Amino acid sequence: MDIDVSTLDPCSTLTRDQQDVLGVGPGEVRVLTLPSGPSRACMWSNVDDGFNYTVQVIDESATAAVGAPGTSVDTVGGFGAVRVTDFAGSAPLCELYVDSADDRSIRVQVQATADDPDGSAKPLEKVCAVTSSVASQVMGNIRNGAR
Repeated sequence: MDIDVSTLDPCSTLTRDQQDVLGVGPGEVRVLTLPSGPSRACMWSNVDDGFNYTVQVIDESATAAVGAPGTSVDTVGGFGAVRVTDFAGSAPLCELYVDSADDRSIRVQVQATADDPDGSAKPLEKVCAVTSSVASQVMGNIRNGAR
């Protein structure tokens, strides 16, 4: 099933209730420059729990990320996805590139920006679990039009 994301507002991909659960307000709209051209994104931050969230529309298939260091194939809500943890050596970061069509994907990224309460870095597995949860919500909202 393809989803047309050509006019998708990334800030509409999480409902208000979902934003409340994540402890974030309305997202910040950004246009990021990628090798494939400009890319629409939305960013949210929670300084209390130390997570940053990004949802981004990318004009290439998720399979473009396959084979890079730290990648694995995954699924999110029935959609093919590629998990990327290549940047885990700095602040723990986990990304899911989810295919929305043959030539487009949605990137959901979660980065830990603060340590756990005991002073240890958040484990990458925890960051990726949060990424999977957020990506599932995002794709469900997009598929169901509940943006």
